[in-house]
Amino acid sequence: MQANFPSTKRCPRLRIGALLGGAALWAMTACGSPANSESPPETTPATPAVPVWTALEKGWDLGTTLSFQTRFEAWNQVVGLQWEDAAWRELLAALRTPADSGEAAERALRAALCCSLDQRPGAIEALYARLEMRLEPEVRGYAAAEIVAARALGQRQPLPQPWLDPLRALAVGPHPHPVLDVRVECARAFLETYDPSTRPAPLRSQEVLRFLLRVLRAETPDQRIDPPDWKRVETLAWTKGRAAQVLSAWVPDAGDYTPDGSWPAQNAWTSAVEQALGLAR
Repeated sequence: MQANFPSTKRCPRLRIGALLGGAALWAMTACGSPANSESPPETTPATPAVPVWTALEKGWDLGTTLSFQTRFEAWNQVVGLQWEDAAWRELLAALRTPADSGEAAERALRAALCCSLDQRPGAIEALYARLEMRLEPEVRGYAAAEIVAARALGQRQPLPQPWLDPLRALAVGPHPHPVLDVRVECARAFLETYDPSTRPAPLRSQEVLRFLLRVLRAETPDQRIDPPDWKRVETLAWTKGRAAQVLSAWVPDAGDYTPDGSWPAQNAWTSAVEQALGLAR
């Protein structure tokens, strides 16, 4: 399967948007989000696949983007993939290393992608642990591993209940993740738990939805209505697009949102969605 890798900013060689949107990445966790009014329903676990113990190929963290993509797509086809002990230790070490250089950032990103293929509970813990480090790299793109970790958790439904509140706290808690892009992905992952057609919006989801609306108002005159609670980020088109995408799932008839459109158009869309969700104050 060939993933479609659109042009976007690099981190530092792998393209973040491509990895988030590529079919190869998210086919590994393709499943529907459960309907939910306030907490995940009790479900009967599916029969687990027979484990296929897998080793990391030498140079998985050093080769070109194309070589890693090829390896990843092959691993992605393995039903029941579980990393061998040596590989698991190598992935965990990469996830525990701060992204203080381009090489470390890319290695952590690849480790997060590999970790997300393993369906054992330990993989959830490893991905969440990366987020809980609350790293704030000097280069914005170096947070790609965190973005992938949050997205992978959102795709792993139903996410076990013990992980939901910590994930929500990374988005809207008193000490959220310091990188806005990561906060938005954590918000998206948390909202995957809920049925977006539920009205009124479930209580636990409302603050998270309001946070996404706040992101859409940022850097426009309407941010005075709900001022940002994060360090200023001037380039927000990608981040707003991610926020608007999940809000569109909650209000399907809202129409298209253009993150680099005029301020009046952006704010009119945001206000209409806010009204439709019953969140206007």
